[in-house]
Amino acid sequence: MKPIKYCIFDFDGTLANSQFFWQTVVLRILQERGCPATEEDFELCITLSAEERWAHFARRFSLTDADRPSVEEIYAHIDRFYQTEVQWKEGVTEFLSWLKERGIVTALFSATPLEVLRHGVEKLGGTSYFDYIFSTSQSGVGKSKPESYRYCLDAMGATPEETVMFEDAAYSMKTAKAMGIYVVAVYEACKMTEIETIRAHSDLYVNTLAECKQKFLEA
Repeated sequence: MKPIKYCIFDFDGTLANSQFFWQTVVLRILQERGCPATEEDFELCITLSAEERWAHFARRFSLTDADRPSVEEIYAHIDRFYQTEVQWKEGVTEFLSWLKERGIVTALFSATPLEVLRHGVEKLGGTSYFDYIFSTSQSGVGKSKPESYRYCLDAMGATPEETVMFEDAAYSMKTAKAMGIYVVAVYEACKMTEIETIRAHSDLYVNTLAECKQKFLEA
């Protein structure tokens, strides 16, 4: 890993142990409405895309599009989870503290709406770890578009060559790597179906952020 000045971190699945909740939140809502979801349904959620999950639920519980939870309902459940249950992944706070001690500028960048994202960071006591907190709701485009990362870089006064991104999602890695940003892929159990793509679009793959400290020292 090369010497760096700036770090951009994804939140869900990278720093926070929350990716499983995003992938099962619709099923949890349906369960609250009375659908008899089983453990097998929850396990299946991890292997399917959002559209595939909904197609499965519609068949499984005889639902129509009118029964599909709204974006507002989904975010309300996410917000509640962030404020009450979300936890850091292993080694996160130690690594973030280590970066701050060395004057490395750190940013959080998530597809979650900014207000909801802040609730999760505040619950974890993590506000002081980040110089910037960004959402794609600010950049106006998703992480599959280079403009999203350009928004973060410009706000930080950074260039791609002096920036490292930490992610668990392959599509975001692909975007950042194409821009010249150094990509660290962080293990996330919910993303193992993408592992080949993740490895292809990352410069370094780690099981936990605790492994990164030594890599930085070696740079």
